[in-house]
Amino acid sequence: MPFYTPLNHVLFSTATGLVLTDSDAKSQDRKKFFEPSVLSGTENVINDHDKFAVFMKWLEDNGADMSGLYLKKYTDDVRGVHADRPIASSSQIVTIPVKLLIHEGMGQKTSVGSRVHNDPTCHIIVPAHTQVIIYLLENLNDKECFFKPYFDILPATFNSFPIFWNEEEMTWLEGSDLVRQIEDRKANIAADYNAVCRCCPDFGERHTLEDFLWCRTAVGSRNFGITVNGVKRTTMVPFSDMLNHYRPRETSWTFDDSQQSFTMTSLAPIDIGQQVMDSYGKKCNSKFLLHYGFAIETNREEDGRCQNEIFIEFKMPGESNELVNRKKLQGGRNCKVVFNFIFFFCFFCFLFIFFFFFVDVFLQQ
Repeated sequence: MPFYTPLNHVLFSTATGLVLTDSDAKSQDRKKFFEPSVLSGTENVINDHDKFAVFMKWLEDNGADMSGLYLKKYTDDVRGVHADRPIASSSQIVTIPVKLLIHEGMGQKTSVGSRVHNDPTCHIIVPAHTQVIIYLLENLNDKECFFKPYFDILPATFNSFPIFWNEEEMTWLEGSDLVRQIEDRKANIAADYNAVCRCCPDFGERHTLEDFLWCRTAVGSRNFGITVNGVKRTTMVPFSDMLNHYRPRETSWTFDDSQQSFTMTSLAPIDIGQQVMDSYGKKCNSKFLLHYGFAIETNREEDGRCQNEIFIEFKMPGESNELVNRKKLQGGRNCKVVFNFIFFFCFFCFLFIFFFFFVDVFLQQ
């Protein structure tokens, strides 16, 4: 039988495996994180019980409140946050006190972060992210660090992110502009790493570019942009960063100055056993894959729109605004435009030649 303890809220299976509830299975989009082992009711178990137990106890001992939620393990590398009781809409479901948050201001207080922040010649492409990276890398191996329980549960690898793919895997994207975006992203991350190393050579002695790439991916895919006591922060929020993506969003989050905590609130009723989801935003699949390491099979909004399509609305002659608005409510008429670069280039070359031929004939007359 499955079991979990109040100490760590991590669901494990002994024989029968995991059971998907109707709430979990109600949408194909919810299954994008589910591995075959989950769907078959089995699960791979590794000896990581202790580190998640320590993590959850660390949160609770320091004032965090996730009452009604627990972590469910799908595979060695995939987990989700689920409800262990019915949750009403507009309920505050997560409270993470400010002392459990990591933001760029903390990086700026380190020796390396301070030098980078105060050096006018050190040009960083994403300074806030880089300061969080500096804090993490400078403290990851400190066994006495307050955040060690959080560091220990961060993913060891990000193999689903294309910046870590090998040459064979990159061939899957041949013909896509995503190849260029991946190379640009890797170049930008390397540029920030080199800028920090030029300013602080000792940083490069302790941390490799591979370390920086791993940490940049962790920060980029898990951070929250919030305002803490009037200051905009790029923030790592333990536990809250474990919610998987789903649209339309089912939760909202903010930093509540009155509680001095990061809070999450339900936007709809949540059934017992249902996975609790966050929205990573309205993005096309190339952005999801590049920044979060996954793509959505049916990436459409509630109105049927897809972020990978361009919609053009044409008003027919004689149509009244009232008729146009009524058609919008009925679904409208969508026209998909496929951009062909070669045709586009040749067409404008023809226009260019035709224009100068016309000018030449005109001048000769």
